Amino acid sequence: MRKKENIFATTLRINTETPEGNQAVTWLKNRDKKEYPSYSDLITEAINFFCARRLALENDPYLETRQKEDRFLQQIEERIEQAIRQAEARGFANAMQMMQAGMTLPSPAASMAVQNSPVPQPDSAEDRTLDEESLDIAMDFIDSL
Repeated sequence: MRKKENIFATTLRINTETPEGNQAVTWLKNRDKKEYPSYSDLITEAINFFCARRLALENDPYLETRQKEDRFLQQIEERIEQAIRQAEARGFANAMQMMQAGMTLPSPAASMAVQNSPVPQPDSAEDRTLDEESLDIAMDFIDSL
């Protein structure tokens, strides 16, 4: 049982005619009752979080900017990884199609010989399609930023 001297009591009045007040009441009423059994539990956590955040921002005015930059960089990394996975999947799909069509994949040694060959290899329609497809993937990625 709690001692009466360890309880801080106050009255909270919220004007529900304002959008902010109405939103606050909605948050309180729709709280996760397992995590916040009472309004006081939610209000206590909200006050502590808000005040700690304000203090951190006062002490480091660039904190919020760095956090936004970090989130932005994380999004870029995720999109690059996604684009790489898509490109790898398409490359695998192309290889499977070639194998199913009875075409053989060049051996690594043959690939190296072609790459090191001073005579330029003629472009095939397949190479141009793959290049256009790669360009489309790259442009989609750039547009998603």
